[in-house]
Amino acid sequence: MLETDAVRQEMEKQGVIPLKADFTKPNAVISEWLKRHGKAGVPMYVVLPADPGKEAWILPELLTPGLVVDALRQAAANGTSGKK
Repeated sequence: MLETDAVRQEMEKQGVIPLKADFTKPNAVISEWLKRHGKAGVPMYVVLPADPGKEAWILPELLTPGLVVDALRQAAANGTSGKK
């Protein structure tokens, strides 16, 4: 879902830097992120704000390109996009 043209174009437009964490082996950092956001496992999709004072947005496990594009646009409108 994150590799679709619409999502990649919106990431580029908003200056988003995608990051993928590999949880195929136990990892304390990923486990802490899951715990912090009330998740028991992966996938977990997070929009991290450029402003560290703002909370991360947790997206649902089932994504559509439109949902991701909308989340990125809302984050940008609220001053939480990856643009610097």
